[in-house]
Amino acid sequence: MYDDASPSRLGEQMAQHFTGRGARRVDVLRAERSTGYRGAIDRTLTALGWIARCGRGYDYVLRVDADTHFCRTGLGALFQPGRLPPRGIVGQTLQMRRKDAVQILLDELPAGFRRARDPNGDIMHQWQLSRGRPVWWHDIGVRALAHGFRGTIVPGCFVIIAAETLLAISSAGWLDRPRQSLGLVFGEDVMISILTKALGHPITDARTLIPDWSCELGLRPDTSAQIVEQRRYYFIHPLKDVEWANALRQALPLRP
Repeated sequence: MYDDASPSRLGEQMAQHFTGRGARRVDVLRAERSTGYRGAIDRTLTALGWIARCGRGYDYVLRVDADTHFCRTGLGALFQPGRLPPRGIVGQTLQMRRKDAVQILLDELPAGFRRARDPNGDIMHQWQLSRGRPVWWHDIGVRALAHGFRGTIVPGCFVIIAAETLLAISSAGWLDRPRQSLGLVFGEDVMISILTKALGHPITDARTLIPDWSCELGLRPDTSAQIVEQRRYYFIHPLKDVEWANALRQALPLRP
């Protein structure tokens, strides 16, 4: 579990909660300073690097956002023997918006734009024409494009990573590179997808594995609990810490 410098030390609280409910072991990786919304790549790759080096055996890694809410049981069917591919990543795929794809291509240039930073060093939304060297993942992006990456990604709110793929990414040294040379791309889901395609490993849509797969990746405040139940979503996203979202959580207990 990754705790992004929560003042309440939520990671430790969650570890105690789940250990008390029968979990054999819950590890907490805590950052002492939050990197903010646009620090997602750094947080995710730090956590994946820890998993790759932890020395524990596993077949798959499941990454879930904190603002994902599960509505139905049955997702365990994805992990039935022989169902998941032995390599690559799995989730509900989507095609990047054109402007996001353009940012990837701009980052592949040896110099150009980058995100501005605030006085604390956190990445901001604004662009600056101040990048004078390749981004840290330049060669990885070239490999991904050569292996057919054309903007199909798995959103980070629910992504399954095969152990073979994670260990290959780690063995290539891609998780341990200094990441100070940034450009415009900051989405962890984009980066996981690029790393996967750079290996030549597949990106698999979960809808091809479970016939009744259904989820909502762009929840609106006017979405009712009745709509969610009628559409039989396995999960909905995003649910931030706001009044309407918390009310929806309470109205949607986990059901078969």
